Amino acid sequence: MALEKIVIVEAGRTPSGKHMGAFRDIPAENLLAECYKWIIAQSNINPNLIDEIIASNCYTKSSAPNIAHVAARIAGLPSQIPAWTPMNNCGSGTKAIISAYQAIRVGDYKIILVGGTENMSEVPRYETKSRLGPKFGNIVLVDSLTEGLADSLALDEITGTKALYWQIAENSIRKHKISRKNQDEWAVISHQRAHRATNEGLFRPRMIPINNHMADETINTALVKNPQLASGFPDLLGHLFQKEGGTVTPANSSQISDGAGTLLIMLESRARTLGLNPLAEIVAYASAGGDPLFMGELPVKAILKTLEKAGLTAKDVDFLQLNEAFSGQTLACIKQLPFTEDQVNPNGGAIALGHPLGASGIMRTVDSITILENTDARYVMTAFCIGGGQGIALLLKRPETLIKRKPASERIISEVGIIGGAGTMGHGISIWLARQGIPVTMLEGTPELSVKARQLLDERIDGYVERGIIAKAEADHQKSLVVSSHDMESLKDCDLVMEAAPENMKLKKKIFRELDKIMKPGAILASNTSSLSITDLGAETGRPDKIIGVHWFNPPWKMKLVEIVVGKETSEETYKRVRRFVQEQSQKTPIHVKDSPGFYVNRALAALLLEGVNNLMRYRFDIKALDTRMKETGWPATGCFWLLDWLGLPLVKDVLLVLEKAFGQRMQTPKLLSCMTDEGRLGERWSAGFYDYGATAQHKSLEEILESNFPERPEEDLEKIYYLMMCQFVNESARCLEEGIISLDDIGAGACLGIGFPFGLEHPLKWADKEGLSEIVKALSAAHKKTGDPRYAISVLLHENAKAEKNFFGSQDKLEW
Repeated sequence: MALEKIVIVEAGRTPSGKHMGAFRDIPAENLLAECYKWIIAQSNINPNLIDEIIASNCYTKSSAPNIAHVAARIAGLPSQIPAWTPMNNCGSGTKAIISAYQAIRVGDYKIILVGGTENMSEVPRYETKSRLGPKFGNIVLVDSLTEGLADSLALDEITGTKALYWQIAENSIRKHKISRKNQDEWAVISHQRAHRATNEGLFRPRMIPINNHMADETINTALVKNPQLASGFPDLLGHLFQKEGGTVTPANSSQISDGAGTLLIMLESRARTLGLNPLAEIVAYASAGGDPLFMGELPVKAILKTLEKAGLTAKDVDFLQLNEAFSGQTLACIKQLPFTEDQVNPNGGAIALGHPLGASGIMRTVDSITILENTDARYVMTAFCIGGGQGIALLLKRPETLIKRKPASERIISEVGIIGGAGTMGHGISIWLARQGIPVTMLEGTPELSVKARQLLDERIDGYVERGIIAKAEADHQKSLVVSSHDMESLKDCDLVMEAAPENMKLKKKIFRELDKIMKPGAILASNTSSLSITDLGAETGRPDKIIGVHWFNPPWKMKLVEIVVGKETSEETYKRVRRFVQEQSQKTPIHVKDSPGFYVNRALAALLLEGVNNLMRYRFDIKALDTRMKETGWPATGCFWLLDWLGLPLVKDVLLVLEKAFGQRMQTPKLLSCMTDEGRLGERWSAGFYDYGATAQHKSLEEILESNFPERPEEDLEKIYYLMMCQFVNESARCLEEGIISLDDIGAGACLGIGFPFGLEHPLKWADKEGLSEIVKALSAAHKKTGDPRYAISVLLHENAKAEKNFFGSQDKLEW
């Protein structure tokens, strides 16, 4: 039986800070905390789902013992998450990844946050016997940085003292007859490759800015200034460490530096449930031991062991990320391996990118993912030598779902127009697209609204800087990508225009008619409508094949889901282009739905919320208790009635009007909503809805409205009401599947990411299978018999599956949980 895949779903790292440079005053724990905050925001994962934190560090200080946990507390992560800090010299970060893999593989945990951090600038000097207190004389300080770069198991042949790592590298250099010229050439190649990758923007998507620093990737600025140099520059490459017969120099060695990185690792099934796309699969790993005097060559053993464990050969691996502690050490490994120099460190190694010891394993793994994202590579391996006579290697595989990134010059949709930039959705979408590096033109109807749209966008982006989410330089770049206008002609060169106007069909049709007149022939026109017909909008234009629904969810920078709605005339080419735009450029999870009132998300959500409201008209129960019950089972921190207040009754009634017109009494607007509207209880923004938010005496209480309009309401068990809400949600989801509105897989993504269906239950129809379809049919039938309410009509597909004892997910047996 095949083991379930374990995958990396998110990855990021800081720039490498020069020793005593940009990060010198930022403690290692704070660098790591920034990484934690970034990955939580980037993945949009609930931190409470994280089972464990493992973060590596070498130079641990007394003020931050178990730095993995200290950083987690600084980042504001829940205190109940256990955390620990492995230390394995240069292999520490890789060991952290392997430890996470092992814990998940044996079933201890499902989701682990992994990190690594090092601030070599803050490593202290100390006095070994200061507690004894010398009476006279000078105190001699020990440099703990130098101590950490010496191997107590390898003694220098001449002095008999602990050998420094550059001295150990000379052993392999002499053994394999590697010249100084060869080493210098490799150092320049490392810088040239890193320089090219930086200029092409390959690192940027996974770079975590720290205190406004998106620093140059390369550390040795002398080489960066002359990236075309090849050899013959002894002055440029600095002095020799070893004057007599030595060839290792600071310039052909890895750079002492500061930095941190982070990964989110989990079971592939968990990633699917959470709507996260795997970036890499962890395939195999190995460690190896050997002579400490030749520790620089021990990655070779670890690499070959890893390949053997994976059942692969070197021919199967596209690229090798050797840490590149020293040019000579790297070349010694290459001589013993069946890899070409072009396959090793294609975007530069530690000579150019820095080597913050405890973080390097994480940072180079992030860079391996960058390789997978920007090439067609199937396998990438990382490997490190480890002081004391060890080597370690990790093999990553490209997931089938990973889509190769396209350079900016090859983007299919390069400029986007947003109509309604001053509205909540309009400026929210604009902000998110700018964050992804996409130029945006926001359009409003008047100069005043255009200025307001600009102000709203700038204020929100500036707020990100104040909260430390992005750097000021990045904020300035994002703002520069957005133009605000009141002239529709400013949209004529856009590849895609999305309108985010109010849910009014007459208004939207007018917008589409005007756009159709000015837009270039190949441009796509999209609506952010949550319920209106895309086919009807397309009929207003001369390009119905290029009209599509792109339904974002509020707030756009947080919600990962986008519904792509295909009208009757929408072409397959238009759908594919927009899907690529949503998934690759916008970094969102798309689901494919056919044009139908309410599409999937709002239709299924309406069934759930209507069940709650109609039961409130029929029975007496505590709405807060019901909302709390929903939250306890994994629904978001809203519940039914708070969500209605947050949406606001005007919007809710507009959507229900469309649904009622299409589906009749099943989606009829409840009388209670009209009664509440008459009394001004419209929701949170109006100070009163189902709950009070500073309501004044002018508002009748909810209880007064209920008593005056629905006096005959017996008590009812809260669990029965909640169960019926779940049944109605399942019923409408099954009906959408039955009608071909949406696929089975997309129902799961739409329910979890768009509505907040509990991730722990994975999928509404899986929950139905587990409960037993016959039980759900029985509950709906009993409610219909008791009330005569047509809303309890059962989906044909649900009824047939229950009758045939056939689950939605194939097995006739009840699912075990």
